[in-house]
Amino acid sequence: MTREIFGEKGKIDMYELLRAALRQRPEYIIVGEVRGREALTLFQAMTTGHTTNSTLHADSVSGAIHRLESPPIEVPRPMLEALDIISIQVQVYIEGRRVRRNVEIAEIVHLDPHTKMLRTSTVFQ
Repeated sequence: MTREIFGEKGKIDMYELLRAALRQRPEYIIVGEVRGREALTLFQAMTTGHTTNSTLHADSVSGAIHRLESPPIEVPRPMLEALDIISIQVQVYIEGRRVRRNVEIAEIVHLDPHTKMLRTSTVFQ
């Protein structure tokens, strides 16, 4: 669990927690939400074969990719190829209840070596 500086104890951020978790060779890693430099560590874990799940806020697949590449997250485009699936979810009201629904699921196909564009394939919309 992350924490701010409290009394004499030091700050523990998501990056430090993720680094410590990787040293224990986990079978899978779940991070509630990536917002900063911990995303790079999460992607390094993906590229070395760890199964990971995480969330971030974006309104589309291209928006999610743009957010991952931009500050403060700044994951290099070649590392984004480690992503398998991006799921875009929204909250909607059904019969007066607020529920979460998938509106798009896309798979990352590959990074085009010539254009450096990330190729995606929409599986569900």
